[in-house]
Amino acid sequence: MMDKNNRYLRILIYAQHLSGVGHYVRTFEIARALASHHEVYWVEGGRPVPHAPCSALRIVELPRIQRDPDGGLCGVEPDGDIKARMDRRAALLLEAVDRIRPDAFLIEYFPFSKWELGGELLPAINAARAQGTKVLCSLRDVVRKTRFEVADNYSEKVIDLLNHHFDALFVHADPTLTRLGEHFPDVPGIKLPIHHTGLVSEKLEPSPGTAGDIAEITAGQPFVIVSAGGGAGGQRLMTRVIGAWQKPGFADGRLLVVCAGLGWPETLMKNLAAQCAGGNIVLLPFREDFLHWLAAADLSISQCGYNTAANLLETRTPAIVCPNMDMSDQPFRARRLAELGLVELFDPDDGADRLLDAIGRALSRGRSAHAIDLDGAAQTGKVIEGGVQIPTG
Repeated sequence: MMDKNNRYLRILIYAQHLSGVGHYVRTFEIARALASHHEVYWVEGGRPVPHAPCSALRIVELPRIQRDPDGGLCGVEPDGDIKARMDRRAALLLEAVDRIRPDAFLIEYFPFSKWELGGELLPAINAARAQGTKVLCSLRDVVRKTRFEVADNYSEKVIDLLNHHFDALFVHADPTLTRLGEHFPDVPGIKLPIHHTGLVSEKLEPSPGTAGDIAEITAGQPFVIVSAGGGAGGQRLMTRVIGAWQKPGFADGRLLVVCAGLGWPETLMKNLAAQCAGGNIVLLPFREDFLHWLAAADLSISQCGYNTAANLLETRTPAIVCPNMDMSDQPFRARRLAELGLVELFDPDDGADRLLDAIGRALSRGRSAHAIDLDGAAQTGKVIEGGVQIPTG
């Protein structure tokens, strides 16, 4: 596929994850979709994230960074000199822009967050725009200002950066679920095109051997899958579900499959393994084929991050969600899906009886029926191919 001028596009994509991997996973799906038609360069500069291979992507390597326990930046490799690392990243990113001369430069979440990366992004953005590159902001469905963006003039700063340095804003949401204005009330100040693309959802693709792996690990039993992020909220949810599953008669013949998150420390895995001992429970490490497991499950119990919600809508698996209240996007998303009758809500502080009631309601509803747009990756590509217009005046 080509753009409206019948040519392939060179697209540079930047999605820097610093703690969790949700933004990375979502943006990688966009990159994979674009790479099937265009020349796509993927900037890699955080903790390695296992995923299905995509040989079509051309990798731009930056020195790897992450957040330290105090919320600052540090190297993934412990060399101790973060300033030198950041300077090197900025130089390499600028070199990539000069060498690739991209038609489009897609940047995930900045300037709505990750302001501390402005030192490497703004020079690269300015160089790209000087070449005629369209610079695009990629944003999830719900804007969440983190504790690292604490300025009183948050909205003004975001709008100023958008209007002066970007050509369009992609909001990866289905507008029938939510629009940007529900979470960022100063939308009228944004003077560039805003495209609600639909949710970006990982697609089920053929995976030889996965069905056999699932059947072998579960011994052919029907199963419920529980998954959560690496924070304390997710671990509390897992502990509550595991404890309930071990009560006599609770499991009703179903296996509980406990799916660990990426990079969970060995001590946490050992603690979870000890909790899972006894009862009809299996603990799995982080898996690249998680979507296939979710599709095969009778029921999912999880938090309600963006990718989790998209996975549930993609597979239509009956679901109980327990949003992490420390993540302001999750309660909104969970409530909206519950209002549509697509999930059951559960509070991990509630007891096993309430969990059992929620399981019964979710299972009786069956696979969800909905018309929510899950083609955000493809739609993002169509807008880029159509040419992004810079507003005048």
